[in-house]
Amino acid sequence: MDYNLTELRDALRREGLYNPSDSTIDLIIKNGTPVKFKKKELIVAPGKIETDVYVIASGIVRVASFDGTKEHTFGFGLSGTFLISPLGFFSGNPAFYYFEACEDCVLLRFSKQKFIDLTKQSHDFACWMLQISIGQFHSAENKASIMHGSAKEKIISFLSNYGKRELTKKNPQYIKQVLRLPAKLLASYLGITPEYFSNIRKQIQKSK
Repeated sequence: MDYNLTELRDALRREGLYNPSDSTIDLIIKNGTPVKFKKKELIVAPGKIETDVYVIASGIVRVASFDGTKEHTFGFGLSGTFLISPLGFFSGNPAFYYFEACEDCVLLRFSKQKFIDLTKQSHDFACWMLQISIGQFHSAENKASIMHGSAKEKIISFLSNYGKRELTKKNPQYIKQVLRLPAKLLASYLGITPEYFSNIRKQIQKSK
């Protein structure tokens, strides 16, 4: 096993505001197929039809797109995060966003049918997935809310919003895990240059 089972269980309990039972968490642990991905390896490629559901067991995954000239990072997933290509899962269409391993990762993979079967099998599991889905809509709106203002204001808002999110997720290490990523990836998330992001982050850290 290439991930810490206890840490994964704790991460799953923090995923969303719903508190699933131990037996529901066991459904994830026991039914997922572990798959390893190397740093920078694509988990879901753009243009590929992907219907499987993934849960990050260890590592950090980036969700991004490419417009032909530039990459755009939509968000990041840490241990306990559920990943799905909506276009593939719901309509059988090729993925627009791609999922890339930011470091060596282990993910638990579920076929679409297995995932649907689990929601039918367990009411608790279905309620949990509903809350996680709402949480991902929240993340999308939260990102939109921090993309206003100057580049410096974006960085300050990003750091403060992720600080609030770590409390929501009951994980005091969340912001530290996100900020260990290269400035290039975090700058892509904010739509600014890596150099500017690094400079402003240093200024903020010195002022504390």
